[in-house]
Amino acid sequence: MANPPRWQRIYNQTLILMYKNFLLFYGALLSTTVRAVVFPIVFTVIMCVLKNINAAAPYDLSSDRGVIAPEPTPIQDLDVAIKSSSSNRLVFVRNGVSNDLVNPIINGIMQKPTLQEFDIQATDDANDLFDLCPQSLWGTSNCFAAVIFSAFNETNVEYSIALDGQLQSGSDYSSTDYQHSLLSTRILPLQWEIDSQIGNLPPSSKPSENPWAGYFYTDIVQPTNDGEPPHGPVWLALIGMFIAPFFILIHLGVAYHLGVFVARERETSISQLMNAQMVTDTPRIISNVLSFLALYFPGMLVSSILLTQLLFIKTSDILFLFLTLLAGVSIIISSHFLASFFGKSQLAGLYISTFVFALALVSLAATLLSSSPYSEIISGSISKPTTNIQVLVLSLLFPPYTWATLIGDVANREFELSALTLSSVTPTLEELQLGIPPQEALKGYFYIVFFIAQIIFYSAATYFIERRLWGVKRPFDFIPESSDVALRCTRLSKTYYGNRPWYWPFVRKGAPNLAVQNLDLEVKKGSVTFLLGPNGGGKTTALKCVSGMTAMDPGSRLEINEAGTVFGICPQHNVFWEDLTVEQHIKIWKKLKTAAFQDTSTSEDDVLEECDLEEKANAKAKTLSGGQKRKLQLAICFTGGSSVCCVDEASSGLDPLSRRNIWNIIQKGHSRRTVLVTTHFLDEADVLADHIAIIYKGKLVCEGPSTSLKSRYGGNYVVRSEPTEGDDAIVWTASTSLDATRKLIELEGLTNENLRVIFPTLENVFLNVTDSSTRVHENLGDGAVGEEEDAGIDEKAFALEVGNARDIDLDVGHSIGIVRQVITLFRKRYTLLLQRAGWISYGINLIIPVIIGAVLAHYVPRLPTLQTCQDNVNILRTQSIQQGSDLASLASSYSQYITSGIVISGQSTPAALLGPPSAFSGPFQDDLYLTEIGPYIMTGYSDSPQSQSGSSTTQILDSRQFFNDTSSMIAEITNSSNYGFYGISIWAPTPVTAVIFHDSESYISEVHMHSFSLITNRIANATSTGRARVSSAHLRFFAHVESNVSFWSMPIAIILVLAFIAAASIAVIYPSFERINNVRALHYCNGVSPFALWVAYLLFDMQLIIIQSFIIWGVAFAGPLERLYYAPGNILVVLILFGMATYLGTYFLSLFIKKAAFAIAAAFGNVATRHQTYSLLQDFVGLTSPAANLARALFLSMNVFGVLCGEFGNDESKPMAYHRFGSVYTNLLVQIAFLITMLVLYEYGSADWFRRHVTHRGVPARLHYLVDSGQMQDEKHARAAAAVADPTKILSVSHVTKFFGRNFAALNISFDIASNETLALLGGNGAGKTTMINLIRGELKPNFGNITVDGISVLRQPHKAKTHMGVCPQDDAVDNLTVRQTLSFYASVKGLKNVPGNVDKVLHALNITTYEHLLVKALSGGTKRKLSVAIALLGNPRILLLDEPSTGQDAGAKRVLWRALQEISSDRAILLTTHSMEEAEALATNVAIMGTKMLATGTLNSLQEEYGSLYTIRAVRVPGITREEVESLVREIFGEQVLNYEDRHRQVSFNLPHDKAALGRILKALELLRGHTVEEQVVRTGGRSSNLSDIKVLEDYTLTPPTLEEVFMQVAREAGSAEGV
Repeated sequence: MANPPRWQRIYNQTLILMYKNFLLFYGALLSTTVRAVVFPIVFTVIMCVLKNINAAAPYDLSSDRGVIAPEPTPIQDLDVAIKSSSSNRLVFVRNGVSNDLVNPIINGIMQKPTLQEFDIQATDDANDLFDLCPQSLWGTSNCFAAVIFSAFNETNVEYSIALDGQLQSGSDYSSTDYQHSLLSTRILPLQWEIDSQIGNLPPSSKPSENPWAGYFYTDIVQPTNDGEPPHGPVWLALIGMFIAPFFILIHLGVAYHLGVFVARERETSISQLMNAQMVTDTPRIISNVLSFLALYFPGMLVSSILLTQLLFIKTSDILFLFLTLLAGVSIIISSHFLASFFGKSQLAGLYISTFVFALALVSLAATLLSSSPYSEIISGSISKPTTNIQVLVLSLLFPPYTWATLIGDVANREFELSALTLSSVTPTLEELQLGIPPQEALKGYFYIVFFIAQIIFYSAATYFIERRLWGVKRPFDFIPESSDVALRCTRLSKTYYGNRPWYWPFVRKGAPNLAVQNLDLEVKKGSVTFLLGPNGGGKTTALKCVSGMTAMDPGSRLEINEAGTVFGICPQHNVFWEDLTVEQHIKIWKKLKTAAFQDTSTSEDDVLEECDLEEKANAKAKTLSGGQKRKLQLAICFTGGSSVCCVDEASSGLDPLSRRNIWNIIQKGHSRRTVLVTTHFLDEADVLADHIAIIYKGKLVCEGPSTSLKSRYGGNYVVRSEPTEGDDAIVWTASTSLDATRKLIELEGLTNENLRVIFPTLENVFLNVTDSSTRVHENLGDGAVGEEEDAGIDEKAFALEVGNARDIDLDVGHSIGIVRQVITLFRKRYTLLLQRAGWISYGINLIIPVIIGAVLAHYVPRLPTLQTCQDNVNILRTQSIQQGSDLASLASSYSQYITSGIVISGQSTPAALLGPPSAFSGPFQDDLYLTEIGPYIMTGYSDSPQSQSGSSTTQILDSRQFFNDTSSMIAEITNSSNYGFYGISIWAPTPVTAVIFHDSESYISEVHMHSFSLITNRIANATSTGRARVSSAHLRFFAHVESNVSFWSMPIAIILVLAFIAAASIAVIYPSFERINNVRALHYCNGVSPFALWVAYLLFDMQLIIIQSFIIWGVAFAGPLERLYYAPGNILVVLILFGMATYLGTYFLSLFIKKAAFAIAAAFGNVATRHQTYSLLQDFVGLTSPAANLARALFLSMNVFGVLCGEFGNDESKPMAYHRFGSVYTNLLVQIAFLITMLVLYEYGSADWFRRHVTHRGVPARLHYLVDSGQMQDEKHARAAAAVADPTKILSVSHVTKFFGRNFAALNISFDIASNETLALLGGNGAGKTTMINLIRGELKPNFGNITVDGISVLRQPHKAKTHMGVCPQDDAVDNLTVRQTLSFYASVKGLKNVPGNVDKVLHALNITTYEHLLVKALSGGTKRKLSVAIALLGNPRILLLDEPSTGQDAGAKRVLWRALQEISSDRAILLTTHSMEEAEALATNVAIMGTKMLATGTLNSLQEEYGSLYTIRAVRVPGITREEVESLVREIFGEQVLNYEDRHRQVSFNLPHDKAALGRILKALELLRGHTVEEQVVRTGGRSSNLSDIKVLEDYTLTPPTLEEVFMQVAREAGSAEGV
């Protein structure tokens, strides 16, 4: 293969890694879409929709031109107007006017048939309006209007129409909606009804209206009516000062996702595997950045478009999109940089997202300390944030801070109706006129510079950290292609150093530990070479150095054959992308390996076929069985033309069937590739190895073929008889196979007993070459990680020869009370808190609210004193409050609306457009005009008509302009210069055919009311026989309470809620860890009550929330600050209850999820229904979310949204009223009770009950065929049968059946174990072994049958039964305590009185006393297994359940553990599940083989007799003798009895029938093949006669009788479950 340029390799690998990433994204399509697209867009939409919150929209002079109605329409009838409104009450107030005069008017209206359905009332006192038309905090009521009469005599009638206060601020100056103005929908219909009653006007004389709306000219900037400068929506100002940091949520998903993604690939060793297979850091970093940018780009794009189209409408679309993408890239790369420090995905996602969010929130600090009051925001005069060194530095360093600052700048500029630009901001004309400073924190171009600088810096920093912390260099030289050597190690060394103290990284590294020392090793092409050695001996380190997963020390030399530079690596633990298929894995790894070469012709189909994965090509990796996963890992290792494959523990953790499949795969491919393997299974090396190298203490101690090693280092041959009942076995030893053969033949002639010869085994070789002469420690075991230790050969080799077990005199465990359990668990959590991981997590938990509290303590005192509900009442009714308050008073229940007048400037600005001229001429018309319109004529701008600049009668009359037709009048209205036409306009050819032209703006409504009065008075005088009364109408608005709630109250409340959510949610980490790592399950197996566990954890966590609550309450709510809050003492209680509810919620979530995550959402409706909307949200959301209740309590205390005093601001209820803190307390207590109930139901078996009685009520259809009806008619019958079982049996399993859905996991299983018995439960994957263990442990309940422990039913008395069990789970389910702390904890929960004494005894029994003060994470795998066994022994249980107790231990460590188990087996039963047949042979007195149902049971000897059928012979061919010559001679001697003959690299193996009587003849024949004569020259063993006295074709040989593994395979074949092996 030719090597392309380096850039091409990087390019190719980047493309395939991006392809891989997108496959992974697609595999989690829903969550990825929500995180990358839906959430950013939804958040953006919410931010845009909230644009109109709490403020009327300012007029926009860029809107369309004004619109005028095309034709006049009659004034709306009053009944139609009332129906169209949301209020149906109309109130008349006589207000001291004579009843005789006013009652006919009121009664006339009330008695109209069309108004009978409405609530029309009359009253004498205007103060009754407080009760009849109560005004809400937002100026709304149930009244359509109120009419207040102020004068009524023979000549004049004067009244006011009072409307809701909210209608006063409902104008939209740029609106072109003329059909729904205040005049058209409320005022004119009511005014006409009143005036028609006063003047007895005929219905036919009703005037018409011709309204207009909007401005007809848009080229002049117009101040608002009260002099305010124009500005954007208030929401923009809120964003600029407070909301901007929350826009980081648009990018927070990618920060979390990328952090988890990068750390997970490191946690699962995928990144290390890539690095070892020539995938460098550069393509991995580039592919990650590009993949995540492409994934999150649509969300960024749509969010940017939405923001510029809906919120930041003046900012350039292209510029903002460009800045958004730059920010996205910067945040992606900086998140990758942070993720480079993490090796745990869960912690990476949590900490990175928290850190990113916190950096964005930092931008709030300057705002909180230099913020503008709300009044300044509304006025548009917010203070300019200053650009200081802090903002510059933080913006330069941290992308989240830069993004938050950018959003704030854009919002501030948009609020001032200007756009963000790259250049320095130039003040607009309006800003110069009004003196408003431009709003910017940074110059526009700074953002581009900063983002680009961050991208460059964090890219380089990410590369540096990846290389520094995780990178591995593997320099090597080439061996000529013609050489038969595939690879060669010379002086290979590897030194590990102790870690620096985490709290001070600048000190020197710890003491060195030489793992591999000057190793010289040569591996031949096409061979299978095994590296063997004890744990810590250096074999795995040597393999990792060769494969490139670990760097070698300087001076080490690695040489690789030029023909085989492509390495394949098969790690000990499977390294997959779980959501990718088998075929996708092969394709990706093939392209990654061959990216550096131009020839990529190797077919992945060959690998799939070779590894027997063709049928699983489209199956996802996570759906494969354990054996299939191992096949896939080998296929990954082989693909891409790998010429050298490094395999670490090829069959670790697999059942015998799967192991044989793996062996077959390795054997089939050895001719095409060189394989270097490490293993703890010596039988695996014996079967597969062409060459074996044993490494001890980092040095090579011996190497050679397996048979040669046995001959040289295996020790003596043993000839022994099989013991008979009452007699011991007779044993003889011999130093050579020839001597053993002669002794056997001699004894065969003297006795009729069955004899056997035990040949030296690879196990003997292993134990001998790792002898105690080089022992480092006197203790046994494999110790701590990186240590090298051993036990002596005498202790190891003969560990199992001890015939008598001994009692280690442990106290018997018993159940302890709940209180004692709680105390013990509480102490354990405190001990864990002292660990670094513990106090860091809880330190974050504690410090977040404390920091927030410190900031608030600085700012909160600036807030105004809380306006109480009593203050509201006093303000509204008595115009007084307590002295010293800064609150303004209101006049009465209704206030006069100060309207703008009609401004005239000489003759160019008419005040009235009237026509035709003849209809408005004469003294009477002049008097009416002067009376109705004159008071509102002003010669210049003024606050009110009453302060006008002395308009004379002549000026007022001259302000009229007359027209002969309506078209000219309309033209004048629509073409008026300056700011539009603000006068009156009437067309009345006759008094009864009048049309009023009016503006739709509410602020000028009273002027048009007087215009309308002019019309009705003309009608009245025209239809009256005399001088009619002159009526005048005025406009008023109801007064309502306006609280002095600080603008910052809501932000402060939300920040506090977020801080406490973030802090409390961290509590989910430990319970999740405990469940995922099965620590909790082990607690329960050792007698811990679920109730006690959760109570202890809740008490432990509650300490933190109590401390946090008192700190926050003390600095922000107590003492002098109480004046700012309502009933602040309740906040302290709510904070504590919130913490309890949140902790319980995290506990419940920890039962189901593997990731800790949380999200918050909130929304409010329009102002008219805000109080009802808020209450509705509280009623529903408050029942499900503790955070909603905390927010509710804070809102109440600060009166946010005016929720404290009710809808009308006058609620004086007690603090504990339900609609106040009562609902908060109720909801939190309901949540606490609900979560406690759910935890209890889950922990005490409701899930199993629900599954059995609801979801899986049916039983498998074949059950009545497969289960003996006489044995199992129902569960009651099975329990009755078990009740009379043999009382001497410690464990009794009686007819147990368990199924999941329609699939059996265990079918009619029965067995017993008595005292001093060990039963090995064997079976393949899915055979039901784990299910049976879980049934016995009480983790599952059988569908049928019963299980008893010492006569106690596990079904009926599970807790009591568990006190008689000791459980050693398959996984090391222990906390990171020290060894002694761990054992002391379990001794305490088992109720042992002498805890230290019992701990000392089990430490000594398992030889782990030396490690008692080491943390569990510092122990090697073998020592962890011993610790698990020690836990099981505590309490002196009657039965031990051992699930794979020796997993991961070397041969010597296994035997030490086995000896310890034998020694403590006295007076107890042991149930052992294992995949190691040698372990079962060493420990078991009985064996049970199951495959859903029981397949075979019996003693070892009985099963070997029944199912064992073959001897296995392995030998070394003499150099110079061809394989054909040896095979010919072997077949000539043994004839057709020879089976499975193989010859690889001079290693000969074949099988012969297992005939004990023929053992002597077989050995004599084998000795003849070695050139040795035993008795005679002619040997007959089933073949023909041969004279072999002068021929030597074999050097060494071994003969092995049938093993338990062969028995297992034979049973599996007969049961049809051997998978073709």
